Amino acid sequence: MEEKKKIPHTCPVCNGNGKVANGFYNQTSGQWLTTDATPEMCQSCLGTGIVWGEVTMHDLKEIDSQLEDRVKATRNSGA
Repeated sequence: MEEKKKIPHTCPVCNGNGKVANGFYNQTSGQWLTTDATPEMCQSCLGTGIVWGEVTMHDLKEIDSQLEDRVKATRNSGA
């Protein structure tokens, strides 16, 4: 069995902000149940903006390879 590592990811619920619109967790059928504009803490990441996911070492090597390719492409484009 391949070893798994935990790595951080940007929270997909709050897009890494740690906050969601007030009433986000209370909505039903697309209707907001609040008029308060104050954002509330994201319950998925507990307000950190980060969630942790497990990946295998094979996945990590593939991610590293993709990042290397992106860096090379950026350098070659002069950006």
